[in-house]
Amino acid sequence: MEGIKKLTLVNPDDTKMIKNDKPRMDWLDALRALAMLFVIYGHTYKQSEFFLFTSPVKVPMFFAITGYLLYGKTEDIKTFLNRILHKIVIPWLILSLGFGLRFILTQGFAYYANLAVETLIGKQSWFMVCLIIAQTLFYFLQKIFGSGWKLGIAVLLITAGGLTLSAFGVGDLFQFRTALICQFYLLIGYWLKKYESKLQGLKVWMCLGWLGVYLALVIASVFLFPKRTLDIHMDEYYNIPYCFLLITVGCSALFVCAQRIKKFPRWLCAIGRNTLVYYEHDIFWRGMAGRVFSLLAISIPATWYGGLIWLIISCVGCGFEAYILNRFFPEANGKKRKKKVVQTGA
Repeated sequence: MEGIKKLTLVNPDDTKMIKNDKPRMDWLDALRALAMLFVIYGHTYKQSEFFLFTSPVKVPMFFAITGYLLYGKTEDIKTFLNRILHKIVIPWLILSLGFGLRFILTQGFAYYANLAVETLIGKQSWFMVCLIIAQTLFYFLQKIFGSGWKLGIAVLLITAGGLTLSAFGVGDLFQFRTALICQFYLLIGYWLKKYESKLQGLKVWMCLGWLGVYLALVIASVFLFPKRTLDIHMDEYYNIPYCFLLITVGCSALFVCAQRIKKFPRWLCAIGRNTLVYYEHDIFWRGMAGRVFSLLAISIPATWYGGLIWLIISCVGCGFEAYILNRFFPEANGKKRKKKVVQTGA
């Protein structure tokens, strides 16, 4: 047709979106999802056997993925801070403090004000505060020291500083000392990206063997360290060298294995693309379901399959919420409102 023009419009009411020109890495989304599922399941099934295998990877994996994505970025400070603001800070505040406004009606303003303060200083939503500080610090470190051995030494020194602060019980405000320690986890992902071309030459059996080494190290920890506690949030490492070895081997093994899987379930990738919703509102959806079960006199057993039931409930609730947000208010989930190409006659 003659006189046809293409117009790029942003229509909040239109649900037909064009595809993103920048392809996503499904394996990274799958790793995020796996880590998120480990976290949620750990909230519902608190048995030591489960934490034995998941604690070394579930939280460090998020930082490693962030480090992986930071490698090779040449953005200036303004662009970096703007990205952090719109993809992490604002969505986090909307989903935490914005969603928490309901407490003013149920608990009173004083309760909400205290909740807001604890959220901002890292007592609530500790991971988000830690991630923002850790990612910002690592950005400046790689700008100053580059991507080589100087960065590695700087990260090791800063990590040691965080462990020292933890040993003396200081630096907990804004999760500062934990953010220092997490520089090591960011470096894992950063260097995995740097040496990715070499790692791609590994055979499948080598990758599986890598994963087997991690499992062997985990099992060995049972005999080497009977009284073991590994908690990234609380900066608890039963043996610092061994724990950091487990974290390094575990995260890197999952990275190299995930990269060799050609296709992942869509629901798994969907979780990985909306982890902020799952992190912030997992407890809310389980609480809602718990009230319904209480009214119906239904009791969920405190067993592995009971934990699995709660996991499914959380995923369904958070998945529904993420769908609604992505469709009508994507900015609240750290996403841009996608553009739609329409054709109009001249």
